[in-house]
Amino acid sequence: MNETIETSLHPTTVSCLEALQWLSEKHRWANVLDIGCGDGILSLVAASVFDGCRVLAADIAPQAVADTQHKFSAFGKGLETVVRSDGFNHPLIKERAPYDLIICNLLAEPLIEWSGLVKAHLAPGGVCLLSGILTWLSPELEEAYERQGFAMIHSVTRSPWMTHVMRLP
Repeated sequence: MNETIETSLHPTTVSCLEALQWLSEKHRWANVLDIGCGDGILSLVAASVFDGCRVLAADIAPQAVADTQHKFSAFGKGLETVVRSDGFNHPLIKERAPYDLIICNLLAEPLIEWSGLVKAHLAPGGVCLLSGILTWLSPELEEAYERQGFAMIHSVTRSPWMTHVMRLP
């Protein structure tokens, strides 16, 4: 990865980009959800790497929604939709489910709490990319998702942060 880009991004974003690169070598996705999209970089990369996929980006912050819309316009990529949503609560998120890939770069606590919601919105065989996990919270997160039937297929560590890629059978 480009060192200039790498040093200008948060370690969790960099590890998500690495995980998306890993996924791009193995999978193709048609329907992607990015919860907590922030400035939209992960949504933009997903739309670019998984050419032809439909991306729905969501964030609770109005500025994040505006930043994501701007980023897609600036890079000439069409974004299906950006919505303001507290987690999975927006009706459009429910309407477009199930998703092949769900990206959540947040913090471990909401990710743990949302394990059932991630499962409910993910297609069988789908994958979730979970990031923003401090190393010492990783076992608790893994346990919450394993209880939902997920299996770990890949992880990236950028101390003290971890990113997990988990599949729903």
